[in-house]
Amino acid sequence: YASTSHFGFFVCIKENRFAIGAPNAEVFGEYQPLPQAGAVYVFKKENEWVLDQKIIPSDPVASDHFGSAVAFNQNILVVGAPDKETRHE
Repeated sequence: YASTSHFGFFVCIKENRFAIGAPNAEVFGEYQPLPQAGAVYVFKKENEWVLDQKIIPSDPVASDHFGSAVAFNQNILVVGAPDKETRHE
């Protein structure tokens, strides 16, 4: 995990899982790398803590900062991306 990804700035824990935000992580888009698109890493406890999944947005865009907030609501992981542009149709 690159130090510039801000891995670990945002963490939440629920029972045997924890999620770590990396809002400045570079994500590889369809044609090019997308700096600061962001990612979230989910770990689970088995005999030891192991990476269960890496979550990236379905439509990553540079500088969205996906993973700037992470929280569990029941069994749902909620992830913030404060710089994601939204379209209202």
